[in-house]
Amino acid sequence: MAFLGFMCEYMMRNLLSIAITQIVKKQTSLSQEIQGEKCPSDNETLADIEDESDYGTHEWSEAIQGVILSSFYWGYIITHIPGGMVVEKLGGKITLLAGIASTSVLTFLTPASIAYGGSSLLIINRVVMGLCQGFIYASVFGLLASWIPLRERTTLGVFVLSGIQVGFFNIFFKMYVIKLINSLDRFLPPIYQEFF
Repeated sequence: MAFLGFMCEYMMRNLLSIAITQIVKKQTSLSQEIQGEKCPSDNETLADIEDESDYGTHEWSEAIQGVILSSFYWGYIITHIPGGMVVEKLGGKITLLAGIASTSVLTFLTPASIAYGGSSLLIINRVVMGLCQGFIYASVFGLLASWIPLRERTTLGVFVLSGIQVGFFNIFFKMYVIKLINSLDRFLPPIYQEFF
């Protein structure tokens, strides 16, 4: 359960880092003029610019994108210590379930928050998502401490924590599967197609 909890947590946490590249319009500038015998260091040419239909739908600056991606951690850092206190009172199972379930709902609502509130509502969504995920670490380690015998904690602890790497790898794998599904144009509702 804890392995799958960490796997889901990291998939939901890092999904927007990949999806934002397709949500935001790509910023290109060809204002540099070539002087001398060498091309500019970025070697940008007209052939590098894709069709406008491949661009995202939102014009967010790099600063706004940075705020969106970092807003998760604003909430995440706050709830670690209170999460430990909640786990002591309620137990690890309930806290883990509440953290994963609430984060799942917020991840599902991410496209709607972008469509109806733009970057502001997305930032609020990510802060609340971080608040919910801050309880997950405390609950997993509470479960490990109370359910696993002392002699087996190291082995099973490593197995549980490997869910982090599996979740992170899973995002990249699913990115290619979703691109394949999206190319069929009939499996995803229109509001979710802007993610891929």
